[in-house]
Amino acid sequence: MATCPKATDVERVDAADLRHRMVDDLRARAVVTSPAVEAALRVVPRHVFVPEVPPERAYADEAVVTKVGDDGMPTSSASQPSIVGLMLEQLDVARGHRVLEIGAGTGYNAALLAELVGPEGAVTTVDLDADVVERAAAGLRDAGFDQVRVVCADGGLGWPDGAPYDRIIVTAGAWDLPPAWTGQLAPSGRLVVPLGIRGVYRSVCFEPVGRTWRSGSIVDCGFMPLRGEFAGPGRYVKVGESGSVWDDGDLRGDVNVLAELGPGQSPAVELATTVTATSTQLWRSLALWLALTDPAFVRSFGGLPDDVVGGLGLLEGENLAVPCRPHGRHGDEPFQVMVRGYGPDGHGLASRLAERIRAWDRRTTAGLRIDAYPVETPDAAIPAEWIVPKRHTKLGISWNAPG
Repeated sequence: MATCPKATDVERVDAADLRHRMVDDLRARAVVTSPAVEAALRVVPRHVFVPEVPPERAYADEAVVTKVGDDGMPTSSASQPSIVGLMLEQLDVARGHRVLEIGAGTGYNAALLAELVGPEGAVTTVDLDADVVERAAAGLRDAGFDQVRVVCADGGLGWPDGAPYDRIIVTAGAWDLPPAWTGQLAPSGRLVVPLGIRGVYRSVCFEPVGRTWRSGSIVDCGFMPLRGEFAGPGRYVKVGESGSVWDDGDLRGDVNVLAELGPGQSPAVELATTVTATSTQLWRSLALWLALTDPAFVRSFGGLPDDVVGGLGLLEGENLAVPCRPHGRHGDEPFQVMVRGYGPDGHGLASRLAERIRAWDRRTTAGLRIDAYPVETPDAAIPAEWIVPKRHTKLGISWNAPG
């Protein structure tokens, strides 16, 4: 006699099917390329770590916010599966490795790491908030990964009891490289960290060469900023009812200009740039270029008209310049980038932004390198186009012009 499966069995089968579809998609997009990372993603049940959302959303390629601060900004989440996969590929974990994770989140990434290192290895995950640690530990137990050590501590200090580590991965946006991370890594180790430059993040894979940290792969990403003793100076500034801008302490203009941006405000000028790009290219690549090349760079989140692209632009005094799509263009198809200028000298600032975009376009296929040097290193000894001073390091950044 045939019997109907129990509801729990149906849920288990559905979740497994969704998980395999998610991994198939990551493979098809070349986000995941190694058999080890693929196998771990197929085994670890992400829905167990985010029980507040249905399995369909747990296996969608999107982040799930799990904690919000008093200011309404997210402070903890389950990262987007594609960035999880990309960073694990950067980390290149092997069986038997000792791994430190900064930022426990839901525990999902720590479970993937435990699957990768196997019973011969060890994984420690550290988080600043006791409730996040408790949640991550519970998720790891429920998923069968209770061998992971979950610690409540300031991640900027690492966790010396388990050092040296073969791999360190940071799942929060870092403004700098704290000495503990570099000091607790084995000489042949690897550090993967989302590093912030004026609110623009890149996941950088660092390896030590003497006292310098050389970058290997660099991946676009977005993360909540690291908190605690080693937090950077940046903060979100609320703009209007639904927007915010990132301020590293260097805003050069009045953010209320952004709050007033809308159908009722006519631009002083609208210019064509002759550059063709997609919205994704502007959000990912142009943002970093402007952060490096123009002191008036500003990055906004939400609250802008739909045809303003990427939430980025230049803000100086009462003047604002933003890239935008031509009227009627939608989605991520290539379009000729326009620039709008607002304010008393909107024309001048728009012309400057248009020139910055043309200069960026000449470099969009060129290589990017981000190396970290001891902070006492003389600028003259750093072979880079831009030198970005931090608290403990100096970043040497090169974005080579095409030959």
